[in-house]
Amino acid sequence: MTTSRALSALLLAFGASHATAFHAGSAAPVRSAIVMRAPCSRACMISIRPASGSSVFQPPVFTKAARPSFLAPPPLGFGESGGGRGGGLWCYGGGGGSGDGGEEEVDSEVAALLKRYNLKASDLPPGALALGADKLSRFLASYENGLNRWLIDSWPAWRDKVLADPEFAYKLTVEETVGLGIAMSGTVAARGKDLLKEMDFFLTDCAVGAVLNFVLIWLLAPSVAAKAGSSGLARYVNKLPSFVMAEGSYSVGQRAMSGLYKGSLFAFCGFLGSVGGTSLAFALLKVRQLIDPANNADKPLPNVINNSLGWASFMFVSTNPRYQVVNGLERAISGAASPAVSKASSLFLRTGNNLIGGSTWVLWARYIGLQKKKEPENDKKKAK
Repeated sequence: MTTSRALSALLLAFGASHATAFHAGSAAPVRSAIVMRAPCSRACMISIRPASGSSVFQPPVFTKAARPSFLAPPPLGFGESGGGRGGGLWCYGGGGGSGDGGEEEVDSEVAALLKRYNLKASDLPPGALALGADKLSRFLASYENGLNRWLIDSWPAWRDKVLADPEFAYKLTVEETVGLGIAMSGTVAARGKDLLKEMDFFLTDCAVGAVLNFVLIWLLAPSVAAKAGSSGLARYVNKLPSFVMAEGSYSVGQRAMSGLYKGSLFAFCGFLGSVGGTSLAFALLKVRQLIDPANNADKPLPNVINNSLGWASFMFVSTNPRYQVVNGLERAISGAASPAVSKASSLFLRTGNNLIGGSTWVLWARYIGLQKKKEPENDKKKAK
């Protein structure tokens, strides 16, 4: 308390002395007022105006006066977060943004949206109010989900993805459920009655598939954050669109380079995913043989490098173009249709994309020699 009073008196004396010096030499009595706010206090300190024949200043009087217009707040980042959250050195309105003075002014349409969801402007993450009314409505609908809200508030990169595409979380959920389900149903059909015996291999395939699906969605999703790069190549890459048909005034060359760049990332992720999955399958087989030396795989496991190169090439020539088209169609539909239609189209497009991907992988694996065509029974007998 003593320190606070001393600091208040010091600030008051400093302001009064500057006012007196500023008006020195004036012929007429000058009654200047210096209004200053005590740090983190609701009250303002008002110095009594010095006039001719009076003392320089009188003891301070505390009042709940409003913030003076000429005492500008400090820039963002200096004791305030810009959204009215938290206290700092300049705590106008009582600190923490709880007062009306800490709320950012919004137009009537945005105010109606906030009222519908029982939110204040300060409740939203940074950048949300910069969205248009339609996009903000979609964002608030996704922000209602508890898990999505927690990720937005705690993970800045996730927040930037959802701000750029409010349906990002929904698309990822579709990919991880429908897409992975279709892929795993093919694996179940292929393993047949041996599924229970090979459950460890099956779970390995599921884990690798889930990680790859997440990476594919993440790489093509737009983001509102501008990424900084030190080198010239990094700055050039950061200026490319997130996918070929992304919104923005990009040149044909930039869109083409985006497709090639994302395709190379897809190929790299496919290679690493295959290396990890195939290596883990070999490790599981070795553990089985240590437990039971007679235990061998019914089918020989593929060569790690050859299989990984096959997956890398497939991700570049098939997966990347298909996901580019899906993202472009989703963007076009989202701009012209309601959120319900947009979500239904995403479900339809991504389900079809995964079905096409499963069949084209079989064709590609046979084309590059990773898989062989099944020989008819009559041909097998003749070969014997």
